[in-house]
Parts: sequence; structure tokens; C-alpha cells
Amino acid sequence: MPSPFLLPPLPALRAFEAAARHLSVSKAADELYVTHSAVSHQLRALEEHLGYALIHRQGRGIVLTPAGKRLAAATYTAFSAISEELTTIAESHGRPSVNITTVPSFASRWLSPRLGRFIDAHPEIQLRLQASVQIESFAEQDLDLAIRLGAGHWPNVHLEPLMAEGYDIVASPNLTGGLPATAADMANYPLLRNDADVWMTWERMAEKLGFALSPTQTALSFDDSGLLVQAAIDGHGIVLARSSLVRDELRSGKLVRILTDTVPTEVGYWIATRHPPPWRPAVKLFVEWLKQEVSDDLSQGSVPR
Repeated sequence: MPSPFLLPPLPALRAFEAAARHLSVSKAADELYVTHSAVSHQLRALEEHLGYALIHRQGRGIVLTPAGKRLAAATYTAFSAISEELTTIAESHGRPSVNITTVPSFASRWLSPRLGRFIDAHPEIQLRLQASVQIESFAEQDLDLAIRLGAGHWPNVHLEPLMAEGYDIVASPNLTGGLPATAADMANYPLLRNDADVWMTWERMAEKLGFALSPTQTALSFDDSGLLVQAAIDGHGIVLARSSLVRDELRSGKLVRILTDTVPTEVGYWIATRHPPPWRPAVKLFVEWLKQEVSDDLSQGSVPR
């Protein structure tokens, strides 16, 4: 039976899709485990086959022509659909899986303690959790969904809001010297910080509450918000922490909120997938469970100071 599809050679389309996604021939070559010249040859062959330009060189990268942009969108959609269908077929012959990535602090302090409930409810589904601060390529890392903190401006993915984020000033109830009663008392306490967290800083909070920071108050800093929260639990000082990471500890009494209620921000957690629903059944189940866990968490109400 003759083929009804008028397609260029598939290796050339695969090379073009990777190069268009990365806007780089070199990165496409790395992904496909071939040489730079091999990808360049495939791109030239594809343009010759089609009879029009798809890319223009620009420095070390490439830019897409209008035709290139249209073909890039079509190839990405087609290859994603094939990948998704292959995964679905594989699941019909074995155990379904969901591959997730999120930032280490959210993974350790919010998500991981709750995963047992999903496993108990759906033992047939294999979960794979990857903690990373990078925005990965779904195709390269074989990911189903990412949970990321930000304002929701990541390109080339489908985004759904998961949970708003705010900040709390927290400390151990057994903090040496007792807890500060006023903003002016803050000058007498060590303030721990996470220099990687740009959404709220001690400088902004001090200005909001009306106290002055001394140069030595924030001598201890961390590069992970989960470690920052643990340092507060251990009584090493006062912490400006993301609310989602300390709600359980506030409810249990391991930490107490001081001086102010939760301070809202413009950022939150988002679910990112490579395409909109419908998703594979296992992915759909996990997303539904995740949203229900957030709803249950928030429905328990605020924690009094």
C-alpha cells in the first residue's frame, strides 16, 4: 500500500526539531548523540528537499524563519504525541509511571511527606521524583510534569497554577533568649537567610516592619530553603521562610510565627507539563491528587501567632 504521507526524511525532521527547540545546532547534536556537522548536514538536506529556508545562523545559535517556526511547532507536537503514545502503550504492557521534578526544598518539606498517601491509594503507579533547581527539557529528561516556583512565565510548556506562596517569620519556640516581642527586638537575634531566594529578603521585610538590620545579623546563610527551615527548627536563629515549607511545622509546634501574619507575594507554585490535557491516566491521577493535597493543606486554616 503506498504511503499517504508526503514527508521529508525522518532523520532530517528529527534533527530540525531538536535544533529548533534549542535554537542551537551544537545542543541538538549533543541531544541526538551525533556530531555538529551531522546535524548541519541534515538541516541543509531538509531545506534542499523543501525548497525554502528554515533557519538562519546567528552567532553561535540559529533563528527560525517564519516557515521554520511553523514546521518547528508541527514537529514538536507530532514527536510529543508519538512519545506520549509510546509511553501509554508501554504502560499497557507493564507498570505505569509518573516522572516528576521539583525544587529540592519543596520536594523534601512539602511533597515527600505526603507521597505515601498517593502510593497507598495507587500502588500500581511507579513514581520517580527528581529534585532539581533547573528548568529541564521534558523530552531530554523523560519528564511528565514539573512543579516550579515563580510567576508562571516559562515558555513552551503548559502551565496550571497549584498554590500561591507567601512568607512567614518563624523560629523555634525554644529559641535562646526567648522570642522577640517587637520589631525593635529583632536587632538582638541572629537572622538566617537563603541567598538563592530572591522573592523576599530580610531587607524588604525589615523595611516593612520598621526595624534596622545590623551587618552581623545575617552571617549564616544557606543555598536551600529546606535546610534553612531545619536550621530554624534546630534553634539556630530566626528565619524568613516560604509559607508552604513551614505550615506543617507551625501546626505541630516545632516552629512559631512571630511579629507578622503571612506576607503574600506575587509568585506561587505551578504545574508544568509538555502539553495541555488530556494526559496519560497515571499523570492525570497524580495531578488530581496533588491539587487535592494542596486544597486539604490550605483548608486546615491559618496558624495563629
